[in-house]
Amino acid sequence: MNIAPTYHATTYRDRYGVPHIFADTESDALEAFGYAQAFDRLPTMLAHYLAARGAAASVLGAGSLERDIAVRAYRLPEIAMERYGDLPEIVREGVEAFAAGVNRYMSENPAECPAWAFPVVPVDVAALALLFNLLFATDPAEKHPAKRGSNGFAVAGSRTDSGNAIVSLDPHLPLDGALRWYEGRVSGGELDFYGVAFVGVPYMAMGTNGKIAWGNTVNAPDLSDWYEVRVSEKDGKP
Repeated sequence: MNIAPTYHATTYRDRYGVPHIFADTESDALEAFGYAQAFDRLPTMLAHYLAARGAAASVLGAGSLERDIAVRAYRLPEIAMERYGDLPEIVREGVEAFAAGVNRYMSENPAECPAWAFPVVPVDVAALALLFNLLFATDPAEKHPAKRGSNGFAVAGSRTDSGNAIVSLDPHLPLDGALRWYEGRVSGGELDFYGVAFVGVPYMAMGTNGKIAWGNTVNAPDLSDWYEVRVSEKDGKP
């Protein structure tokens, strides 16, 4: 069933509702992927981009204020803007195509947009990727990874009846919230992958391209450094 009309790509849903996208170019495929994500999760996507701007509380309320403060303290929007040009050209093209797909869905389906909807710019996508990194880096589980974990394993084809290698990934992430997955197949140009991405970004965090598979599990890398600043007063001056 073709549910996301695009100008240069074909998108259909399998029986589980997963979008499968085919295009001649990588940019066209990622534009359609942005369109498909918006079709399914537009309010969530826009809320994520607001959070990456450090402005979620202005729409979603005081419950988002603490994260907004952290986003601004870490300067995520500014860093995304300053470093966006450092991304490889093909990645920038993909991010820009993805954002264009989101915006095209909104322009063609205004009745589906929340009242606070806004045009998405590519830097929003880059800032959101930084926010996902920040969420993991500041997660209390980083200090105590044994209290919450995930797992993954691979079995060589020489050890399976079919002769095919098997990869199993289980990140133990929640079914809802900021780290909810979005499943899809995206094929265009040299890009061809099936897997899961975080809502609002165009590339798969876990998946396969038919030749290799990749995933993530919780372990104990040094993702962040914590500092305590103590202010003392000397001679009546701080």
